[in-house]
Amino acid sequence: MTTLAADVTELLTLLTTGTLAPEELVAATETVVLAAQDPDAYFEQYLNEEEHSWLLDCGASMTEVALSEVLEQELCRSDKADELYEQISEQFREPLPAAPPHYRYLREYLQLLDAELQQRGPQPGGYELLEFGDSYSDELQVLLVFRKDTPRLLELGQQLGIHIARPQFS
Repeated sequence: MTTLAADVTELLTLLTTGTLAPEELVAATETVVLAAQDPDAYFEQYLNEEEHSWLLDCGASMTEVALSEVLEQELCRSDKADELYEQISEQFREPLPAAPPHYRYLREYLQLLDAELQQRGPQPGGYELLEFGDSYSDELQVLLVFRKDTPRLLELGQQLGIHIARPQFS
């Protein structure tokens, strides 16, 4: 396995909290590595030019596009804070507590989420919400990861040229 493939495998494992089946992980790694090494080949093989040509026009990273496709079920996207909160809550068997009705700003929801997510999950420190990639719209695109994995995810994101960041609370 190449260094790139090993890094992508680790990235996918951490971004999905280890939930991908081994065969899914291998296939996803191959797809993302193709996008990283030969963006044109990835585009031709996996995307419809009629529907996706705008990605080329805006200079989208095919690596991020491939990862977004692989992580489709894991990502929460919205341009409204309350809708994003609901999508994240739906990720859990036991929903998150309702946000206070007076919450109007994204930072309020993010602070509430951060406190709640620290209490959830099988790993010490719980979960953390990370921004991922570019939604190519006004929507915030996030996913849940184990908090203990965040430093390594930030490092891998930087190394692979993928936008992974902690949301800004201010």
